[in-house]
Amino acid sequence: MAAAGQYGDAPDCIREASEKVRQARQLLSQPAERNAEESAALLREAEIQLECACAFYRERGAEPDRRVQLTLQALQAEIASLAQFFSLADRFLGDWLRTIGPRQAGYTTRGQAAPLVLMKKVSLEG
Repeated sequence: MAAAGQYGDAPDCIREASEKVRQARQLLSQPAERNAEESAALLREAEIQLECACAFYRERGAEPDRRVQLTLQALQAEIASLAQFFSLADRFLGDWLRTIGPRQAGYTTRGQAAPLVLMKKVSLEG
């Protein structure tokens, strides 16, 4: 893995950013805490690579060629897909916490005390 300043031109930076996004997406398809942390780092690296590409184009005062534009459009669509994934995951988690939280605390989802459940036999022996 090369450092951000080691790329010869903007297309190199864009290719590297695209690869980082692809790797992050792959990690996110396999739920694990470690994968979430690694994917966040990869997405941050992709952001740095895209900033590098922008700097190249600003410095040269040039527009990207058609092939690079298509690559950027594909990358933009993939990033939008990841953004939607994160948004839906956040909404799911929020809804889940709102549903399960009150039950764990002894309340219904409407904030009323949960009904008591009587048990016929209770054993205190372990």
